[in-house]
Amino acid sequence: MHYLRTFLFLILTVVCCPTKGQCPSDTLTTTIFSYNPYTWTVNGTTYDQSAHVEFVDDHCTLQQLNLTIQNPRIIAERVFTCGAYYWARTGETYEIDGTYTSAGTDDAGNPVTYELTLTINNSYGASTGTTSCDEWMWHELELPIGDGEGSAVSIDGSGTIVAIGNHRVGELEGGAVSVYQWTVGGWQQLGDTLQAEHSSDKFGHTVSLSTDGKRLAVGAPYSSNGDGTQQGYVKVYEWNGTQWEQQGIKVIGLTRYDEFGYSVDLNNDGTVFIAGAQSSNRVAFELGEARVYQWVGDAWVQLGDYLYEYEYENIPDNHGSDVAISGDGQTVMVGAWYARHSNGAYAGGKHIIYDWDGSSWQERTTFHGYRRFMQIGRAVTLNEEGTHYASAGSGDRTQSGIVFASQGTLGELHSDVTGDLMGRSLSLNQQGNILAVSSAQNDDVAQAAGKVAVYRFAGGKWNQLGQTIFGEVHMEQFGTNLEINGDGTVMIVGSNNGINSSGDPVIGTHVYYLGCATNATTCSSAVVYKNGAWSNTTGPESGDVVFVEDDLMLSEDLEVAVLTVTAGNTLTVNSGVTLDIKGDTEIEGELIVNSGGSLLTYEGNDFQGNVTFKRTTRYADGKYSFVGSPIYNDWTQQADVLAPIVYRYDQYLPYGNDGLSRWLDASTYYLISYLGFAAAGQQEITLTGIPNVGSHSGYMGYAEDTTTNSDHWGWHLLSNPYGAALDVSAFLAGNSAINGFVALWDDPGSDQARGDNSDYLIANALGTVAGPNGGQFTGYIGVMQGFFVQMAGANGTVTFTENMRVSGHNADTTFFRKTDELHRFWLTISDQSGNYSETLVGFHEEATVGRDRLFDATRQKVQSAFNVYTLLEQQALAIQGLPKSSATIAVGHDLGSSQTVDIAIKAANLPAGSTIKLRDNRTGETHDVGNEPVPIKLQAGVSVHQLDILVDFGDALNTNPGERFRIHTFSNYWMVSLGESGNQGVYQLLNFAGQLVGFGEWTGNNLELQKPATTGVYLLRLQVGNRLIVRKLIVE
Repeated sequence: MHYLRTFLFLILTVVCCPTKGQCPSDTLTTTIFSYNPYTWTVNGTTYDQSAHVEFVDDHCTLQQLNLTIQNPRIIAERVFTCGAYYWARTGETYEIDGTYTSAGTDDAGNPVTYELTLTINNSYGASTGTTSCDEWMWHELELPIGDGEGSAVSIDGSGTIVAIGNHRVGELEGGAVSVYQWTVGGWQQLGDTLQAEHSSDKFGHTVSLSTDGKRLAVGAPYSSNGDGTQQGYVKVYEWNGTQWEQQGIKVIGLTRYDEFGYSVDLNNDGTVFIAGAQSSNRVAFELGEARVYQWVGDAWVQLGDYLYEYEYENIPDNHGSDVAISGDGQTVMVGAWYARHSNGAYAGGKHIIYDWDGSSWQERTTFHGYRRFMQIGRAVTLNEEGTHYASAGSGDRTQSGIVFASQGTLGELHSDVTGDLMGRSLSLNQQGNILAVSSAQNDDVAQAAGKVAVYRFAGGKWNQLGQTIFGEVHMEQFGTNLEINGDGTVMIVGSNNGINSSGDPVIGTHVYYLGCATNATTCSSAVVYKNGAWSNTTGPESGDVVFVEDDLMLSEDLEVAVLTVTAGNTLTVNSGVTLDIKGDTEIEGELIVNSGGSLLTYEGNDFQGNVTFKRTTRYADGKYSFVGSPIYNDWTQQADVLAPIVYRYDQYLPYGNDGLSRWLDASTYYLISYLGFAAAGQQEITLTGIPNVGSHSGYMGYAEDTTTNSDHWGWHLLSNPYGAALDVSAFLAGNSAINGFVALWDDPGSDQARGDNSDYLIANALGTVAGPNGGQFTGYIGVMQGFFVQMAGANGTVTFTENMRVSGHNADTTFFRKTDELHRFWLTISDQSGNYSETLVGFHEEATVGRDRLFDATRQKVQSAFNVYTLLEQQALAIQGLPKSSATIAVGHDLGSSQTVDIAIKAANLPAGSTIKLRDNRTGETHDVGNEPVPIKLQAGVSVHQLDILVDFGDALNTNPGERFRIHTFSNYWMVSLGESGNQGVYQLLNFAGQLVGFGEWTGNNLELQKPATTGVYLLRLQVGNRLIVRKLIVE
C-alpha cells in the first residue's frame, strides 16, 4: 500500500539575533532521514512531515534542517502458484489473487512493510517458495507495446509495475516513457506517456522506479534545456491515482556537456536519487561526477558533495557512467568506466562505494580494473541494504565482458567469447543473492542478438538460475538494459535496436517470471509445524513445502522439498538423524545440527540464513582430533574457532624431527572447506554459517624431500567439507591423483607423549586397519572429521562431490567402528605391555596380485616400533587386496627387540570351508590361527619377513575345483598356479587397449609369466578345458 504524503516547507528566518541585534554570520546545516517523527534539538520542535526549517540561534548561527520522513521500507515478494499459498509472515493461507501486506521492523528497529503479490493460475509454473522444481525456467509475460520501446527499463519491487523508456521516439522524437501495471487481464498502461521537452533531450535514456512503483525518475542526458549546452536533466514523477505528477522542478546539469541524467537510480521510497553526469567538465575534462538529491518539503536538495575521484590530469574518467543506490538512500555506488589504473592500464575503469555518515559521503571502497579497456563501472548494482554489489566491464580489448561481485570469487562470471559484452547491464535483487546479467552483443542466434542469464549465489558460488534467454534478430542487442524485482522472480529486459527478417527495425521489451520448467497443475500444499503439532496431523512427506513455526526436535529422518524456519523458532536435528532438503531453505530462526546429526542440501538451491553444526570429538583434554569445517568459507573465520590449540600440516617443509617440523600453528589460518586441522583442548566444536554444497577441489603438491624417503612425500591433511558423512569408497574412486587409502588419527595419548606414524587408522575400499590402540572405523568419514591422503607420486587435484555424501553413518558412537561386509580378515599382534598392531587382508574380484590403488594401502616402517603388515615386493602394506582365490601372503614386522607376541586372526569374514594358517619361516612350523591368540617369538628389526599367511578357500569360491589358482608376484615375473596338476590349455596376455602382448600353451600346475616392460594394466586370459578365467594384472 502506498501512502501519499503532505510535505511541510517551513522557513523561520530571524533577521537579527534576538539577543545581540546583529545578523547571522555562520550557517550550519543538519540533514536527517527518519522513518518516525523527528525532534530537532535546536528549537525543540517535533516534525512528523518532511520539511526544510531555518532557525537563528543565540550565537547568531543560521541553523538549517533538511528533514526527510521516509515511508517504511518495502520488502516485496512475488509468487506465482497454481494453488493456495501459505505465507509465513502472517501465518495465513491465501486462495485468491491479491496483494497482501504485513508490518514489521528491521534489525535497527525501523519499520518495514512486507508485501506479497500473489497470482494463482494453473497456467503458470509454480514459482520459488511454492514447490521444489527439478528445473527452473523463465516464462514470458508479454507486453502490449509496439516496436520502438525498450532502450531503458525499470521494475518495481513486486514485479507488477514496469517503466519503459525510448530516447528516440515521442511527440518531438526526443524520447518518451510509458508505465504499465500487470492486472488479471494483462499489462495496462498507467496514465499518459511522458514526453521530452526538446527533440534533442533523449528523454528516457534512463528510468528508475521506487519499490512501490509509485515514483519514477527519468533522465534526459542530452537535453540542452533550450540553450544548446547539453547539460541534461532529471525529472521525478509521482502517481496520484490517475496521472503522473512531476515532483518539484527538474534537476538540471551544472556545466556545458554535463550529460546529467546519463544514469539514475531511486531509493526504496523515492525520496532520494542519484544521477550521473559522466561527461562533466566542472573539475576536469570529462572527469564526470555523480550527485545525490534528497526530497525536502517540496524540492530536491543536493545531499552532500559531488562524487568523483580525481587521480590523473587530462584523463577522462567518466564518473557516473552508471550509478546505484541502496534502499534507504544512505549508500551509493558510482561507476567510472574510463578511469585509468595506477599500473597504467588505460580505460581499466573503476567503481566507488560511498556511505552517508550524517553530514557527508565517506568512501567505503574503490575497485580499479587492472587491464587495458577492462572498463569496470560500465554497469553497477547494489542490493537493498547496500551490503552487496556487482560491477561489470568489457574485460579487455576483446570486449568479451566480465562481472565482479562482492559475493564469491572476483571475476567468477565472465565470457570467453570475443565481443559478447557480458555485463552490459546488471541487476541485483533486494537480498543481493540473485543477479541478472546481460551479454548484449552475443552472436549465438544472430549477430549481436544478445542474451540474458540469471545467477543465484548459493554454496559459496554463483549458479545459473533457469535457462539462458536469447535475443532473436540481427542487432537486437537483447539485454541492453534490464532490471530484476525485489525477490528475484520477475525480470524486465530491454533491447536497443534490431532488424527483423523483413528488414524492419525492432526494439522490444520483455518481462519474465521464474517458475517450474513444466507448468504445474497441482502444487505442494504447505505443511506447518505450529503449537506442537503438524497442520496435516501426520507430518510432512518428501516433496512437501514445510514451515517450522515452533521449536521442533527431529528424532527421525526427514526429507522435504522446501524448508522455512520462521523467526524465533528452532529446528534441531538430533544425533543419528538426517535432514534432507531438496530445494530452497530459509532460516529466519535457528537450524541446529547436533553432533552425529546430518544435513543434506544441494548446489543451485537457495539457502538463506545460517545453520549451526556441533561436533563432539573424542577428547576434551590435550589429545588431538583431526577436524575441519562444513560451512562455506567467506574468509572471515579463522581456525582458532575450532579449538584453543590448532595446527595445520605443511608437506612442503622438510621432514625434520620425525615430521614435527611440518606442523605449524594455525590459529590465524583461514578455515578452508576441505582442509583439515589438528585441534586439542575443545571437545565440542560449534560452527555457524551456510552449509557447503557442490564440488570442492584443491590442488595438492607432491614435494620430494631429499631429507627423508618417499614414504613421507605428498601427504595432505584434509577434512570432510559437508554437513553429512563422506563415503570413503566413493571418495577414493573419484580421486585417482591420490593413493587409494585415507589415514585417520587414532590417538593413543598425545597429551602425554608424541604419537608416531604407526598411530594412524588406515582405510581403503576393502576396510581398515587400526593403530596400536585398536580403534576401528565405519567406512565413512563423519561431519567435521579430518584425515590424511597421500598424492600418488605427482602433483594433482583432490575433489569432493555431493554424490560422495551419504545419509546417516555419522553418530559419535560409530566414529571409529567397522562393519563386516567383505571377504577379509585382520592379523593382529599384541604383547603383555599393551602394544598392539594389525594388518588387513581382503579379497575382491577387482583386485590383482600387484599394486592396486583402491585396494592396497601402504604402512610406514618404523624403527623400534610395534608394527605388523603384509609385504608386496618389499613394500609394507597396512591393507592388501587380492583376487578371490587361495593365496600365500608374506608378513613383515618392526620390533625394537626380539620378543614373544600373541598373534590372532580377528573378525574373519571368509566363505565356509576356508582355512587360515600361519607359517613361521624361522622355525618351519605351521600354526592354525583363529580368534584365540598363538604365541610366537618374533625377531627384532625393521621389515623382518618371518611369517607367511596361508589362505585356502577350498571349493568355497569356485564352481569348478580346477579354477582354484594363485598368482604370486615377483620383480620381473608372475608365478601362476592352478592348485592341482594335470591341467592344460592356452593363455593370452593383453594390454588395456586390447592388444595381444603375450600368448602360449598352458600345461601342468605352474606357469612362469614374464612381466611386460611397459607399466600399466593387463588382462590375463586362461583357457582351461571349456572354462575361461580372466584376471587383471598391473605392472608398476
